[in-house]
Amino acid sequence: MIEKKALNNRLKAAIEFVSISGIDILSILGIFRLSTIIRTDLLPHIYAGFPQEPPFRNLINAWWIFFIWIFLFYYEGLYTKRFSFWDEIRALWKTSFFSTVGVFAIISIGKLGDEISRTVIILSGVIAIFL
Repeated sequence: MIEKKALNNRLKAAIEFVSISGIDILSILGIFRLSTIIRTDLLPHIYAGFPQEPPFRNLINAWWIFFIWIFLFYYEGLYTKRFSFWDEIRALWKTSFFSTVGVFAIISIGKLGDEISRTVIILSGVIAIFL
């Protein structure tokens, strides 16, 4: 009886983790999509130096960006601990900031600026902090 209860608790925890991380991935994807729309449709009208072409050659090649965000969410304990509202907001702000800095650092160090728009990364971080 105890083993069955422990198994149910582990299964419940796994389902919660998968569902919450899936929702987080969709949210991050939405933020990146909004950043891409701002970058391609709004910024070229404000400053002519921005080209009209899409900032990502292929978003499938940028899968690691989502992994960094989810890893930092997990590292902050957002999937395993219960927080009060303001503590969770603080953790989300911190995670959004450090995820943006981490992705930006990898893009700069790896010289991936031709494949991934730095403007979109910065816009995504700013949007994530304010949303």
